Amino acid sequence: MNKLKLLAIFLVFRSLWKRIRRAVHLAVAAAPFLLAAAGCASVDSEGRLRHKQFEVKGSGLDWLEIVYEPAPGDPRFPYPVRLSFVGSGSLEMKSGPSPLVEDSMSQDVRNPHWNDYVRETVTFTPDEMKEAFQTLVDEGLVATPSPPSPDELSTPHVQYAGTINTEKFRYRTDNARLVALVEAAMEANFGPKLRATSVFGRRR
Repeated sequence: MNKLKLLAIFLVFRSLWKRIRRAVHLAVAAAPFLLAAAGCASVDSEGRLRHKQFEVKGSGLDWLEIVYEPAPGDPRFPYPVRLSFVGSGSLEMKSGPSPLVEDSMSQDVRNPHWNDYVRETVTFTPDEMKEAFQTLVDEGLVATPSPPSPDELSTPHVQYAGTINTEKFRYRTDNARLVALVEAAMEANFGPKLRATSVFGRRR
């Protein structure tokens, strides 16, 4: 089990990128034009959001929350997904119709789907976490300037919030490169668990 864990999401960010590149080549090529039309942050020639580039020092105080909103009808991800990273080495995944997935501070305890989510937690070394954060930073995670918060985004899209080193960020984006990276990592590590949310019925 420990060996399998070592192959989980943190190492996948780097090892899967060559496989992801073919699948998202066309979307990434179009991203500069699509994002410019939408008024989002500018992108570089490879489709990355223009971002702050820095060396991740690695700290237990680093954290990252990713909320992924899937495209309607995507069988891989029936419901939104939350990934919660802690710099000390913990990653928690939640997915389902529960309001706790999209809003971890939700007080909607009367919601009939309050307990309807699947969850999985894995633990990694601080060095593995540092490597994962570095890969994400290299791929444009800490966007600058931060994209505006549009009323509507195409799906799939992602919402990021976190602090790495002392850099704080919070924004939503449908940037093809970042979205594809998150999708590939979720599919490789949590695919069967995510599809288990179909037990909650079709999403309305």
